Amino acid sequence: MAAWFMMRRGSYVDALFCSLAYPIDVINFLRVSHALFSRWSIGYDPRLFIIDCSPLINEFRTRVNPHMWSVLFKRVLYEVASRIAKTMGALGLVTGESLGQVSSQTLHNLMAIEHGIDMPIYRPLIGLDKDDIVDYARRIGTYEESMRTEEFCAIFSEKPRTRVTIEELNNEFNKLDQGLINNLLSSVVTLRASAASKVIDELMLGTSNVEIDHVPEDAVVIDLRSRDEYETWHYPGAINVDINKLVSTVESMGRDRVYVLYCSRGLSSRWGALELRRLGFKAFSIDISRLRRSS
Repeated sequence: MAAWFMMRRGSYVDALFCSLAYPIDVINFLRVSHALFSRWSIGYDPRLFIIDCSPLINEFRTRVNPHMWSVLFKRVLYEVASRIAKTMGALGLVTGESLGQVSSQTLHNLMAIEHGIDMPIYRPLIGLDKDDIVDYARRIGTYEESMRTEEFCAIFSEKPRTRVTIEELNNEFNKLDQGLINNLLSSVVTLRASAASKVIDELMLGTSNVEIDHVPEDAVVIDLRSRDEYETWHYPGAINVDINKLVSTVESMGRDRVYVLYCSRGLSSRWGALELRRLGFKAFSIDISRLRRSS
């Protein structure tokens, strides 16, 4: 959305994506990018920068205050983006923050996050509310793809700080491994927006059999949503597991079982199933709407 506002005023825009749940979140990012740029980027084929940010998960869990994860994540993104922007001669960073919409977007936190970033930061959505943003998304054709996307919550705080000071955030940032930013930058993959559809097809091949349409007999069903969502409704017999504890929970239950995961929109469950498969478990993802109809 922020990119569209800049493009409509004649600016060329590239996009940076921080992947925490490869390849599922990358597929979602590329779908939204294709919907946006294929229609609205006239005369320019935007560059898409994709970074493997999964090292941040363990780094945040082991080194920093969990109530500041969301704000610190933004701070790391700003740092990475500014370094990439400088190497390509970009004239500023464009972000999608809307004032007060989430905890990391309060005035106090935005000031702390951008401290030390020595290039302009443009926030074209800053005064819009959620309804405004949804209306614009429908107008420009990205709404449907955006609604299929959910945030991967592995490093987002349940009780986030809303008034982080510059000093506090700098202290947390300095706790991170000194080589972390350089390591993240070394993982950058760059492609043009015109190649998004092809890359989506390639990535989908590796995830095509992770989705199932029914729960096998004797399978362990795992609900990856929040505790509140689980208590409101869950599939009969499902156990509620924090995504951060998925691997350890499954390891304690054994490798001779079938695991079926579900979440709100499918990102966490598909990523979780792929991650468990990588470790040698038999795991699948199932759409929550199928479970609701069958229960």
